[in-house]
Amino acid sequence: PGYLAVGWPLTPGKMVGASAVIGWEGSVKEYHLEAQSVPGVKELTPSALTETSFTTENGLSVMKFRRNLEAADRPPISTAEVETNFIWSIGSGNELAYHTARGGFSVNLASGVGGAVSEDNSAQLAAARTAHGILMFISWGICAPFAVLAARFFKHLGPIWFKVHAGLQATNFVLSSCAFGVAIWMVGGVDFTTPHRGLGFFTYIFAVIQVIVAIPRPHPDPKTPVRIGWEYFHKGLGCTLILLSPITIFYGLVTIGAVLGLIIAYAVWLSALVFFFVFKTVTAQSAKNEDGIPMTSTASAL
Repeated sequence: PGYLAVGWPLTPGKMVGASAVIGWEGSVKEYHLEAQSVPGVKELTPSALTETSFTTENGLSVMKFRRNLEAADRPPISTAEVETNFIWSIGSGNELAYHTARGGFSVNLASGVGGAVSEDNSAQLAAARTAHGILMFISWGICAPFAVLAARFFKHLGPIWFKVHAGLQATNFVLSSCAFGVAIWMVGGVDFTTPHRGLGFFTYIFAVIQVIVAIPRPHPDPKTPVRIGWEYFHKGLGCTLILLSPITIFYGLVTIGAVLGLIIAYAVWLSALVFFFVFKTVTAQSAKNEDGIPMTSTASAL
C-alpha cells in the first residue's frame, strides 16, 4: 500500500505552488503544495472533490475523484485547445511522506489527447540522495570532527597535528562541495523550503568563508593583534560549523524519511564523538590541576 498524488503546477514540473489531490486507502483529499516538505503540504478545506475513491487490487492502486474545472480558491484548469500540465508522485505508506517516485505529463482536456510525459528520474534522484548523504557524512560526520580533535588534543605530537587538521578539513571541503553540487542538481537550484536545505546552504557558505579566511593564515609567532583576531574568527566560525552540521544531518535524515535504525546509528556515532571530546577535556583538565601542565588551545574547525 501507498499513496498516489496528481497535481496542477503553476510552473510545469514544479511542486511548489501547485494544487494536488493525494489519496491512499480511506482518504482522498485536496492539498496546496506550499513547500517541498511534508509540513508544506496543506489540506484545502472545504474540499471541492466529489465521488472520491481509492482501491487497491492485485498490487494496482486506482484513485478516482471529480472536481469542477473552476472551483473556489483553486487555480482554474483550462479546457482550451492547449495542453494542461500535471505532476504526479507516489509514496509508500498510508500517510504524507517523501515520495519514492515523481514525474509530470500533459493532456489536452478538450480533445483528451495526451502530450509529453516527463521521464521518471526517481532512480537517478535516489542515487543522488544516497551520494549526497554519504559525502556529507564523510565530510561533516568524520573529517570535520576528527580535524577538531587533532587541533584540540594532539598538538603535543608536534607539527603532524596541523598537517592532519589541514588535510582533513581540505578533504571535508572538497567532498562537501561535491555533495552541495549534487543537492543543487536534485532541487534545481538554491531552495529554502525545508530546514535541511536552509541549514545546509548556510553551512556550506560558512565553510567557504572559513576556507577563504584560512588561506592567508597569519604566522602564530609572533602573536600579533592580527593573528589574535584571526584566531577568534577562525575558531568561532569553526565552532558554529561543528554545531550546525549535526543538526543539518538530522534534518536531512528526517526529510528523506530515513529508517529509524539509520537515525539511531548516527546518534550513537555523534554521542561517541561527544563522549571522547568530554573525556579528553576532563582528563586534560585533571592533568593540568595535578601537574600544572597547560591544556592545549581551543579547537579550530575547518
